Amino acid sequence: MVANRESHLKDITVIARRLTWKTNLILAMITYAALHLAAEVKLQHPVPIDRIGGYVLKQILITMAMFGQYILPAVLLLAALVSLVRFRRQKALYDGVAHNQDIAALTGLAWPGFELLLAEYFRRCGYSVATTFGGTDGGADFKLKMSGKNYLVQCNQWRAYKVGLRPVREFYEEISAARAAGGYFVTSGEFSAEAVEFADGLNLLLIDGKKFLRMIEEQRGALKVCTVADDDEKAMATQ
Repeated sequence: MVANRESHLKDITVIARRLTWKTNLILAMITYAALHLAAEVKLQHPVPIDRIGGYVLKQILITMAMFGQYILPAVLLLAALVSLVRFRRQKALYDGVAHNQDIAALTGLAWPGFELLLAEYFRRCGYSVATTFGGTDGGADFKLKMSGKNYLVQCNQWRAYKVGLRPVREFYEEISAARAAGGYFVTSGEFSAEAVEFADGLNLLLIDGKKFLRMIEEQRGALKVCTVADDDEKAMATQ
């Protein structure tokens, strides 16, 4: 029973981490109000013997609501705080790289910083960004959504100066399996000739460090909501 509670709480925490700080804050208030009302429910006494089972179940739910009205909002508020700190950090990081416009600004970033930079870029492009926590062990790092279409983003090979064919092929297989509209593979380095040749004509865009810096600069100059590499987006849409 305790293990199940911990598992459920862990699941809630994972979901909360994917939400914006505003969403977590609103959910915390709604959750507290709903569970507080449930905890205040008074059961009628005495209870007929044929309804004792229902009475026990209701009492268990009321007890859970009594504790839950404090625990769940606290988890959501903590997630909101973490999300807010992350949001401010990625905004400051993005502005710093945008003003620097030096490839060293990308290659010098630690893994979490590079991930935050990408998330902020796509957010400013108008995408809804959800972290998948793919991490450095492979798989997509973000799921993007815009106009009803889903896209995957991978950047876990950013430390490699030249990304080869294998990770690009594996990522394309993931895009196909997820039935996404397309995908973006981003690196601060370069892609091998084999990787570029493989991605040619596919709904997969390879973005190296120099191109990513240009895209950031173009986004800053536009001062408006954009789509990622507009010409490439149109090309992907026709494939």
